[in-house]
Amino acid sequence: MCCKSEILEADFECTNLNLQALVETLRKKVLDSLFNYEPRTDDDFLLKFLRVRNYNIEKAFKNLEKYYWNIFNNLKLPKNLVPSDVFAAFNSGAATFLRQRCLGRRILMLQAKLWDPKQISFKEMQHSLIFQAEYVSTELMTQENGVIAICDMTGFSISHVYKINLMDIKRVAILCQGGLVTKLGEAHIVNPPLVLWPLLNFILRIISEKLRNRFRIHYSLNTLHEYVDPSILPKCVGGELEHIDAVDTNLVQHILEKDIPFKGMS
Repeated sequence: MCCKSEILEADFECTNLNLQALVETLRKKVLDSLFNYEPRTDDDFLLKFLRVRNYNIEKAFKNLEKYYWNIFNNLKLPKNLVPSDVFAAFNSGAATFLRQRCLGRRILMLQAKLWDPKQISFKEMQHSLIFQAEYVSTELMTQENGVIAICDMTGFSISHVYKINLMDIKRVAILCQGGLVTKLGEAHIVNPPLVLWPLLNFILRIISEKLRNRFRIHYSLNTLHEYVDPSILPKCVGGELEHIDAVDTNLVQHILEKDIPFKGMS
């Protein structure tokens, strides 16, 4: 990640706007309207939302408002939750980011077969993912380009379904639709079994048409590779890399070593 001065310089190069004035305006709106959440109002935090929404103050504020509502009302994330509380979810490797990017976008890799629902709850998996998503949202390139999700559903079974309720599915839909800082550019569902379709259909019905059009279903790895180069993917999805070489293990290690509450992460 670049330092603050480098980030500000890059912003000024990309826009002719008075960036500090935008930050101050957004800060005032946040303090006036979101005080119940005890929101962060430092420059770096507010800049994330401005960049993601192309420096549009109203859109940035709506994203920020939805973000706080999602974290503390929808997900009900405890303010004192730390990464080590969900160590088992991190350690499973079921939800992680890859080392390399696709068109500047971070790649989120989800693997159903690595999630043992008898040992790790769906909520714990969500929390580990949110910690990681919050961390990558501090990256300038991710703020500008967003995230791609690849969901390898091989091994997803009825035992997984029993651990997911209707409210969990709604929370996933909200996460996809502005519930986090970064934008979801594409979502690739790989090898979906029949047991997944009721859950997937429910999500597709309740999200916006714009977001629904970003979902791709793949029954062949060849069609996935039309969107993402196999040279940067792990072998589990037909890529050329071993899992350890494909996955950004440094990201998870950094989050666990810092082990600070969610509110202070980014």
